[in-house]
Amino acid sequence: MNESMDKYCGRFHFAWDMDGDLAVSISDIGLLLKAVFLLPSTALASALHSNDSASTFFEISCASGQVWGGELLSAAAWLMGIGAIRAVLAAIGKR
Repeated sequence: MNESMDKYCGRFHFAWDMDGDLAVSISDIGLLLKAVFLLPSTALASALHSNDSASTFFEISCASGQVWGGELLSAAAWLMGIGAIRAVLAAIGKR
């Protein structure tokens, strides 16, 4: 992973005070939930950003994975993950 670019872009930043106003409030909880929801698209953007040719071809920037495309990708990833867990639990339950 390209740690300097992740730090510059603020990727994978999880804290109680997400908005930096020096107080933990309800808006911090919303921002934390959004960061967790967008984790699959953020991880993909980070992986693509670490490869110079791929990041140039796909035009990866700091905003990549944080807009509607990232939301769709993350929703699909979470739904597939939940489906896989349900399938495994169903298979275990049939034994």
